[in-house]
Amino acid sequence: MPAERIHLDPDGDLTIKVRPDKDPLEYVVSKRTMCFASPAWRAMLTGQFSESTASEVPFPEDDPDALLIVLRIAHLQFALLPRSMSFLMVVKLAVLCDKYDTVALVKPFLSMWVDPHKENLLTVNYQEWFFVAWVFGYEEEFNQLLHHSVVRVGRDLFARGLFLNSRPL
Repeated sequence: MPAERIHLDPDGDLTIKVRPDKDPLEYVVSKRTMCFASPAWRAMLTGQFSESTASEVPFPEDDPDALLIVLRIAHLQFALLPRSMSFLMVVKLAVLCDKYDTVALVKPFLSMWVDPHKENLLTVNYQEWFFVAWVFGYEEEFNQLLHHSVVRVGRDLFARGLFLNSRPL
């Protein structure tokens, strides 16, 4: 089955291949735009890596939806960005942004995607929230999570009778 192809640049000179094993997908992009958007991509596409001379580059491990969002921002396709996203998608976006150093690129759009999930900060998926808060620089939320975790662990240790220096932890 031929890969679905999405053109992010009509004059694109690089094809990014995602999901090679199932429902292959290709993003046609500008190599120059990618180099400008990410120091990691710049190193990959202009350095001594094999990708620097290739016209097709595989990105088999990256989430295709998160990658498309970052590529749309890099290629100034703001009208095609989602207005909201699930918390799982926020986590996938954080993973990708951390991996490729693209946090600054997505920063102007984060409040639209992250703020709706703040009401569940301490109730649902708060372990994943640690990562999201750390990567995207949500210092207040990170500190709330840290305080919540320390209090919770301390309570659990005390309930189990675990002590440090004759005092409860």
